[in-house]
Amino acid sequence: KLTTTTAFMVRDFHPIDCTHAGRTKDVGYLNELAKANGTLSEFYDLMISHYSHSGSFDKADYSFDRCIRPFYEEFNKEQFKTLLDEVTYNPQCHGGMYGSRNKRLLEPAQKLIPDIDLEDTYKILFK
Repeated sequence: KLTTTTAFMVRDFHPIDCTHAGRTKDVGYLNELAKANGTLSEFYDLMISHYSHSGSFDKADYSFDRCIRPFYEEFNKEQFKTLLDEVTYNPQCHGGMYGSRNKRLLEPAQKLIPDIDLEDTYKILFK
């Protein structure tokens, strides 16, 4: 049985490489595959992993637009916490010319994680 994770792993050592498997059509295909197989949670985990492991400012911008922006409103509390934790430690995701893109995550994250002062805890993302 082909799963979202194995589809990426067959193609690349890293879950997604933005010049290969991270193309919009591939992300869309894997999203449909995940819906059909009931593995959307795993798919979202993979999208978060891809963005948080971006190796350059350009790849971070590219992967945010393809892997986070279309899906972040569907993330659960744990996924949002993972996203914020991991992105905090990758300057490619929170720095650079488009680092402010993470600010759009604040409001939906606050709804899911009201018990944490996100602006203080993740000040590097929401400055």
